[in-house]
Amino acid sequence: MYLVSIGTAERGRQFCTQTLFPPELLLCDPENVTYTALGLKKGIRQTFLSYETPLAMWQRIKGGDMSDLKAVLSRWTKQELWVPPKADQAYQQGGAVVFDGKRLVFAHYDAATSAHVDFKLLIREATRGL
Repeated sequence: MYLVSIGTAERGRQFCTQTLFPPELLLCDPENVTYTALGLKKGIRQTFLSYETPLAMWQRIKGGDMSDLKAVLSRWTKQELWVPPKADQAYQQGGAVVFDGKRLVFAHYDAATSAHVDFKLLIREATRGL
């Protein structure tokens, strides 16, 4: 399983250092090629002005699942803001996909900011049949 992230290799190394994420599992995509090929949402409207954004954030708050966001925001007040290589990449939504070779077996496209895939579901789908 790999994490594909917008950003440069240098930022990827910094991310791995700060989060202890295994660097051999991080693929950096400074040109946004992967996100574009997967058809993930992008734009100010889709990112911040969608009605789905406050709903997704409310679900996280209601579920008590804000620890990761608090940790990220606390670092931003102590360090520089992590800016993507291209300004419009700040409006890129993410997602999670699982492939078996070239065959897509699971896909979740974030509908809005904070509307991430359920991690347990992702792991279950990624390990199905192993």
